[in-house]
Amino acid sequence: MPERALILTGTENGTAALIELLGQAGYAPVETASREAEARKRLSEDTFSAVVICVPPDGESGVGLAGDIVRTTDIGVLLILRGEMPGRITAALEEEGVLILQRPVSRPLFLKAVRLVGAMRRRIRSLRLENAKLQSKIEEIRLVDRAKCVLMQVLILTEPQAHRYIEKQAMDLRCTKKQVAEDILKTYEM
Repeated sequence: MPERALILTGTENGTAALIELLGQAGYAPVETASREAEARKRLSEDTFSAVVICVPPDGESGVGLAGDIVRTTDIGVLLILRGEMPGRITAALEEEGVLILQRPVSRPLFLKAVRLVGAMRRRIRSLRLENAKLQSKIEEIRLVDRAKCVLMQVLILTEPQAHRYIEKQAMDLRCTKKQVAEDILKTYEM
C-alpha cells in the first residue's frame, strides 16, 4: 500500500522532481505546502508517513517544524538544506531522528535517503508500540501489587496467598488479573 508524503518547499523549483522521486520510492499521493503554517495545518488534519522539508535555512525555516514532527509523531522527516547550518542545530536534529541532506542532492542519494527515512519510521513505530505494551504491562503489575497489598491488610493473607487468590479469581471468572485487581481495589479501598 502506498504511503502518503508531504513536501514543504519555499519555491516551485524541483517540486515536480521531488514528487516523481517520492513516487518511485512508493509514496503516493504526495502533497505540497509552501509555508510552514500550511504544513502544520495539513499534518494536524491528515496522516502522512514522510515529510520532506526543502527550504532555505534563513531564520531556521523548517527546522522547528522538523523537530516538532519527530518529537510528537512517528512520521519520517527528511530536511534538505541549501547552505551551511550551525553544527549544533543539525546535530540536535539528527539526534532526534531527522535525516539531513545538503544541496545539491543526486537522485540516487535522495532515493536512498527516502528509503532510510521510511525504515527509520517503521522502526520508531515498532518501538513505540512495544513501549506502549510494556507500559501497559507495568501498569497491570502495579495494579495487581496494590490489590495484593489490600488483600494482605484486609484479609490477613500472605503475599503468596494473595497472589494465588488473584490468579484463581482470574481463572474462575475467566478474566484478566488486572480486572480482578480492579474489582478488589473497588471493593476494599475507600
